[in-house]
Amino acid sequence: VLLGFPISMCGIFMHLTNYYQPNVQCYVVRILWMVPIYSIQSWLCLRYINVAIYIETLRDFYESYVLYSFFQFLVEVLQGEEQLTLMLKDKSPTRGVHMWGLQWCVKPWLMGQPVSRRVSFTPDR
Repeated sequence: VLLGFPISMCGIFMHLTNYYQPNVQCYVVRILWMVPIYSIQSWLCLRYINVAIYIETLRDFYESYVLYSFFQFLVEVLQGEEQLTLMLKDKSPTRGVHMWGLQWCVKPWLMGQPVSRRVSFTPDR
């Protein structure tokens, strides 16, 4: 925490002062905020044990928001969802195979548009 918090805050500050690609940098800043939020959340949970479950719930909400932001960051960097879909289709079919034990619980999935549709909030075209 003592090292990660200042480095993350410096990265956030640098991105905000050099905000030349706002469509990409907004996602980077959202991802970089995870370190300060996690460190503050950890301290608050240690300090206020009674409300730790509520603080952890808020952290989990932010974590899911960051996962969505990371996917949107990838879409933005790879010039759109169609480009991302084409890149995923080019991957090896063995990438969709689950580790040992999960093949009985979860079906293997194909790379490409179905994966992108499951993660994205955009309606089907």
